[in-house]
Amino acid sequence: MSNLQRIEISEPEPGPGVTSARIFAFPNRERACAAPLDRIAALVDTPGEAATALVMLCRLLAEASPERLAALRAHPLHALLLADPLTALAHSLPSAEAEWLDLLLGLGSAADRWQPTSPAGARLHAALRQSGLAMAARERRLAFAHAVDAAAARQPRAAVLALGAGHLREADLTARAHSLEIWLALEEDSEARAEIRRAHDRHRRIATVPEGLGRFLAQPLRHGCFDLIYAGTLCDQLPAPALARLARTALSALRPGGRLLLANHAEGLAEAPYVTAIMARPLHGRDEATLGEILATLPAAQRGDVTLHRSPSGGMLFVEVVRRG
Repeated sequence: MSNLQRIEISEPEPGPGVTSARIFAFPNRERACAAPLDRIAALVDTPGEAATALVMLCRLLAEASPERLAALRAHPLHALLLADPLTALAHSLPSAEAEWLDLLLGLGSAADRWQPTSPAGARLHAALRQSGLAMAARERRLAFAHAVDAAAARQPRAAVLALGAGHLREADLTARAHSLEIWLALEEDSEARAEIRRAHDRHRRIATVPEGLGRFLAQPLRHGCFDLIYAGTLCDQLPAPALARLARTALSALRPGGRLLLANHAEGLAEAPYVTAIMARPLHGRDEATLGEILATLPAAQRGDVTLHRSPSGGMLFVEVVRRG
């Protein structure tokens, strides 16, 4: 009875003036927290049910109190979740953003280094790879590749800057990158830069820059002016004031007619609670109104046409701003 509360209620029984105690057993708070986790753990451990378990867990996390989160970390379900390589990587190397994205999208050799450690982990990994989170990341990669090709088509010898470039996997999908003047990949992680050089060692237009965002914000024209500047994962990680500053600074580093492209996960992405609560990764989902407020901070003298749209899945928001001449 260690997991039960005992409540005694005295009430009359047949017979004059005779009472007895009736004992009611109710689940205590720990049991109440554990019950839905038990159900989710059973689903994760059942072939064909991992996607359902992920949906249930994300709904639970979306409204989770600190008490429930603590219960989850102490529950056997947490060990099942860590058997998924995406979750394990997020815990082991929280700064390895590019590696994590490769693993989510099945790119590069990340899957060789990070593998499921149990059948349940393999099922959860497959569910995450097929989730809206992965779909939005694939759509972002494709949109960046199209933006680079469009810049190359608009401007002969165009210059492109990728902020927080990661492994620059969009370069694999471009058709016109060979006609660029330069494609700079701004990335402070040395291992990510090494992967870019390894993957594109024959691409003479791509060059890595060992700088973080802070250096760019302080000296946006250090590497010249560009026809396209784009940023993806940085937008998810930055709070609104910092994202507004990034947008203003990047706009100032564009040539007249150049484009700024920002990609931000949409608010309400179903898997966002899992990413923030279980993987402990920053994910500032935003809606059109919030991004509109950020765009309103851009200098009117530099801000030309602005377009804002969602990806086909609805999981990613794209903002494109044309630099006024």
